[in-house]
Parts: sequence; C-alpha cells; structure tokens
Amino acid sequence: MNSQLSFIFKNYRPKCDTCNEICDIEWRTQRLKELPTEMPYNGNTILKSTIKPLLICNKCYDNGFFPKDLTKNNFDFSNFYNVVSQISNEGN
Repeated sequence: MNSQLSFIFKNYRPKCDTCNEICDIEWRTQRLKELPTEMPYNGNTILKSTIKPLLICNKCYDNGFFPKDLTKNNFDFSNFYNVVSQISNEGN
C-alpha cells in the first residue's frame, strides 16, 4: 500500500491555480460554501455546480498570491492524505 500512495503522490498532486506549480503534500482550497450560487459570465449565468473553487499552494497562500477580493480566511487547509482517505472511504 505504501508504494501505491507514493506513486499517487508523485503523479497526481494538484496544480496551483495561481502560480501553476505542482503543489507539495499540503495546499489550500477555497471554501465551497462561500462561492456564489450563480454568477454572470459573458451575458449568461453560471450555476454554483459549475464553479470550480480556487486551489492554491502554501507558498501562494503564505504570500497572499490570490484574488484581492479573497483573504486567507476564505481558504481551508487540505493535504494529499486527506484526499486519499476521502476517496477510500467513498469506495466502502
């Protein structure tokens, strides 16, 4: 199992939406409950279900490299092992 986790960690880490670098073992994600239920886009309305939360690496988070209308309080801590455990729990 350890070699499987190592393979997944090396090959399936998320990419930061701000700097486009591959995130380390920890990153931050924008809280979903704070996303608008809908937002205008090119004259159309985009529903919340199609809006992707911002995912940023810890370096960008620590340096405040995210949209100016957001603060550090708009992000939750996440890491590789939490994601893997959620996936394995969904399969049970």
